[in-house]
Amino acid sequence: MRGIHACVVGLIAFAVALSLGGPGLASAPIVPLSMHGGTVAAGLLPAFPVEPRASVLGLVRQGPLSWSGPNLSFESLQAGYPSVLWDAGVYKMWYFGCTPSYFCQIGYATSQDGRYWTRYGPVLGPSLPQDSQIAAYPEVVKVGTTYRMWYGGYDGSNYRIVAATSPDGTAWTKLGVAIDVGLAGSQDGYYAVMPRVALVGGQYMMWYTGVSQPQPPNAAIMLATSTDGLNWTKLGVVLDRGAAGALDSFGVFGGDVVFDGSMFRMIYDGQTNESSSTLLYAISTNGIEWQKQGIALEARPPQERLIVFPSILPLAGRWHVYYTARAGVSDLSFYEASGPDPSTPGPSTAPAGGSGIPAIAFALVMVVAGAIGTFLFAWYVTRPRRPPPA
Repeated sequence: MRGIHACVVGLIAFAVALSLGGPGLASAPIVPLSMHGGTVAAGLLPAFPVEPRASVLGLVRQGPLSWSGPNLSFESLQAGYPSVLWDAGVYKMWYFGCTPSYFCQIGYATSQDGRYWTRYGPVLGPSLPQDSQIAAYPEVVKVGTTYRMWYGGYDGSNYRIVAATSPDGTAWTKLGVAIDVGLAGSQDGYYAVMPRVALVGGQYMMWYTGVSQPQPPNAAIMLATSTDGLNWTKLGVVLDRGAAGALDSFGVFGGDVVFDGSMFRMIYDGQTNESSSTLLYAISTNGIEWQKQGIALEARPPQERLIVFPSILPLAGRWHVYYTARAGVSDLSFYEASGPDPSTPGPSTAPAGGSGIPAIAFALVMVVAGAIGTFLFAWYVTRPRRPPPA
């Protein structure tokens, strides 16, 4: 994404087609600049308020992540879309990295504290007809002792979601296409990309971004289910862009989902225009019908003019949200924000737009108590008194 150029491939261009060169938004590697035929244009970065609006989740920025290890040429242009697990006492991250020629692969890193990371280089790259140009947007879930990955494979024309498996998270065996593009004219008829997966009651649920056409607005979040992680049934669009004027009026994509046993909770990218996005929050009781709750995290310039690709790690009663941000057009970085786990009861977990009944009831009680106190005091002062004994 380096590039904010005039010919946007759309939201996902923003992010996914997002090509690195894409309009500026995304961190996505994605479609080579040559496909868009544009040049980097100045002045397209949006003007944001100095201080971002409050997070409905109470997320607090922890700043950019720190990295060690060799300077890796495979991510010399950009890196993004983290998928983070806490596994056997170690933080593990899979992410994409791209060279200036837009050859993109999936890299691997580990950390002891979630802040200081060691890179190990690429662990999966293009090798199939379906991912001949780009392998990016990884999502990794550990099932038993097996790591399962779904990622976006780009063949020069379309993105599809490809499945892979590994015994250790570094040596991967590709299993073929898991989610193919849809029919022409359908919501995922152009790209099916950016998977996020949860295993719920023995069923895999995948929320992915469907892109209908090259030009935005063109992206929505879709859902597919599977019993084996390889053969999927598409259920269609479950989260679409908002009305005019909304923070996600130009498109939605890249939603990560956590299921806490009773509620599905999503942080997703909402696109306002071709060059700005906000991390937004939504909830659902079934993973299909979603209620948008408001801002999870808003951009904070000058370091974060663009924020995308959230990966949620629930750990010890808190949410650690890893995301990708950049200040300009070529300085993509990984960041973290954290806050209380919204599934834990507390004042910060109330959905946006709640009824406020408890607060109103308390206020009424205080008013009534005050009125009674005032009445009793007035009565005491003015009550008839017996004359003193003669």
